[in-house]
Amino acid sequence: MKRTNLTRFLGGLLCLLLAFSSQLSYAQDAGETPPKVLNLTEVYKGMKYPKAAYEAKIEGKVFVKILVDQRGKYVKHEFLGNPHELLSQAVEDQLDQVKFSAGEKDGQKVSAWVTLPILFKIPE
Repeated sequence: MKRTNLTRFLGGLLCLLLAFSSQLSYAQDAGETPPKVLNLTEVYKGMKYPKAAYEAKIEGKVFVKILVDQRGKYVKHEFLGNPHELLSQAVEDQLDQVKFSAGEKDGQKVSAWVTLPILFKIPE
């Protein structure tokens, strides 16, 4: 990969990571504290903008809904928005690495869903 392409690739990865960290969304009822991601730095290191998607200039936002159990462990996920399979696969490859705090409702730890929108954008 030429230096210019590498710079663009890393820039695209940076956009991806910033979007990941700043756009967590939670469904929340009164008295409920949603799960929170605890290891964004490690997730950043593992998340890669797929090379084939980058070269084909495929961009988009992947919405993944994750069930977190009362111990803060990943249980399962479903995609709510999927602009391209290459992008959703990059997200799916990292899901077992994401660590959460447990959600709480009325002071008790509970299983809860959290939705992560992850943006894949190639900088111009």
